[in-house]
Amino acid sequence: DSSFSGSKSAFGGAGSQAGGAGTIYTNYGGAAHGDLLIDNNSLSNAYAATPQVAGTTERYGTVTVTRNALYVIPDTSIITVDNSLTANANTGAITINAGGTLNLPATWTGSYLILTNNGAVGTVEHLSLSNAAIYQNGTLPNLTDLTIGTSSVFEFQNLNASTPFT
Repeated sequence: DSSFSGSKSAFGGAGSQAGGAGTIYTNYGGAAHGDLLIDNNSLSNAYAATPQVAGTTERYGTVTVTRNALYVIPDTSIITVDNSLTANANTGAITINAGGTLNLPATWTGSYLILTNNGAVGTVEHLSLSNAAIYQNGTLPNLTDLTIGTSSVFEFQNLNASTPFT
């Protein structure tokens, strides 16, 4: 319930190789789509992957990727974020594998996130970056406006005549 005031955490164990980030799903007050927290507690296994289940379609109000977490959207998988996708202080990363799709709000500002797009970032039309990085290998089929702000990177990778930017 929304009156919970304690902290939430879920992260991989700290054996000889720490595990990937854990996930926490919350839905307060019967919202249409709950929120997803992907948190690796800043473990030293920087960006050990936490994959979405292959072949699934998921939808959330808000997704937060933080403290060395890496969320992977595999081939044939789709995740839709209705309100916001956030990260904290450049310690959250998302990789969209070829054949995977990340749907964002039509207007989205990426802050403190590292996004590697090998698949598709659908639905976003107006994209702004602030202290963020996008490594672009896939498609952004609906993008009409791009603003690259302070300390941000938008890098085309593997761009050539046979793989144009779309």
